[in-house]
Amino acid sequence: MHPNTEVSIMSTPECKYCPLTVDVVVQSSNGDRFGAHSKNLEFFTDAFPVTGSTLPPQNGEVVELSESSEIIHFMLAFTHNLPPPNVTALELGTLLVLGEAMKKYGMYLAIEESRMSR
Repeated sequence: MHPNTEVSIMSTPECKYCPLTVDVVVQSSNGDRFGAHSKNLEFFTDAFPVTGSTLPPQNGEVVELSESSEIIHFMLAFTHNLPPPNVTALELGTLLVLGEAMKKYGMYLAIEESRMSR
């Protein structure tokens, strides 16, 4: 998702939000892996595809992100054509970190939805 991310080879997890085929795997800073979809990431973020990249990763490659599992969970929930996740119960510190991550990856619809829910 970010030009400075590292890529490694691992097995492909399923998407927790829909039955679409997973073609991108992201890994949190604490090692949890999440299945994602390049088309959704391209549509809902400004970070995919990375200019000049060969994304989506091939052969089980994993894109390692600096964000925690909790933050990636919420970010990926915002990349589906589903009702947005409820962020009202998040602690302020977590919400601020989520907001920074959403800005980092250009998730403008998610940022606006989060603002409206507070």
